Amino acid sequence: MKYLSTMVWLVIAAVLLEGLFAWLAIGEQEFLRPDTRMGTVHLRDKLVTWRLEGYSRDRLNKRGERDIEHAIDKSPETRRVILLGDSVCEALQVPMAATYARRLQGLLNDGSQKWETINLGCSGYSTGQELLALRDQGLQYKPDIVALLYSRGDSLENCVQPQTRATSEPRPYFYLGNDGSLQQDDSVLQANRRNLQSPAFLDYLRTNSHLYGVWSQVNFNLTLTDKIYNRLIKNYKQLIARFDQSQSMTQIAPAALQPQDNFAVTQKLISRFNEVCKQNNARFILMTFPDVSNLDPEFARQVPLLKQQAAAQGFEILDLSPAFRAQKHVSKMFLQVHFSEAGHAVVAQSLAEQIKKK
Repeated sequence: MKYLSTMVWLVIAAVLLEGLFAWLAIGEQEFLRPDTRMGTVHLRDKLVTWRLEGYSRDRLNKRGERDIEHAIDKSPETRRVILLGDSVCEALQVPMAATYARRLQGLLNDGSQKWETINLGCSGYSTGQELLALRDQGLQYKPDIVALLYSRGDSLENCVQPQTRATSEPRPYFYLGNDGSLQQDDSVLQANRRNLQSPAFLDYLRTNSHLYGVWSQVNFNLTLTDKIYNRLIKNYKQLIARFDQSQSMTQIAPAALQPQDNFAVTQKLISRFNEVCKQNNARFILMTFPDVSNLDPEFARQVPLLKQQAAAQGFEILDLSPAFRAQKHVSKMFLQVHFSEAGHAVVAQSLAEQIKKK
């Protein structure tokens, strides 16, 4: 009887805490779930309150996009723009209405043509994951234009090097075969398959429970700040994945085990983006993140090469650096790493002008 009474009081306390956290909008930062194909994907129909950099409180739509609801079917008079990228495109740091995805639709709808913009940006995504997102989800919308944001460091996420394979983030990677063709490497996903299988009840907690959100945030903070805790978690995950790792390693093509040229792989992925868009009668626009201070020599080296690639392969490229450098107060265009509302306005205006050129 004593244990039953304790359990009842624990349930009451949990319900009261859940209600209190909901009222205070605490524990609503959860927005991703593990996925065996992509590594991570957005939760669906999830209210997200974001406070880590900037602030927003919006709901992911029923398809897991950080956007308003969109029908799959497209009316004949409508033109659609699919936007792809990482957390910069996803833009949890500002209210949804202030993102360049939402602003762009308003800027384009100033005449007789009806435009619809759809944001498929997702935190942490590589160029390779963005290509898969276009194929799996974006093409269903029958886009007329696909705009991909290429950010600093993206090329480092597209392939896995031999010396970092055991500790690499679970995601699909890509490599160049012996004949120079682009190949997909899912071995790291396979090695982490158990950790990426998300039971339905966990997805329910991620979507609906503020208590789970608080625990998840504490776990995240400890992972970032507590070295002992982080080591214990890492060792546990490696122990769980050890058997799967040994199994998956036997299935890796020899070419994937060789050191890869990160940027060469990235350029192949961008070429594939262009091919997929042409096959589906869509314009492809590659946007490059604004490097206003010239502090990244590798990125500064890459952008001219991407411009040469665009000219040779017949796709469009929009370098955002000049538009940002032209702003009177450049620092106000950014929060820390991500765009401020003013920065999103500049991107939207630049992309709208690019689209209207044709």
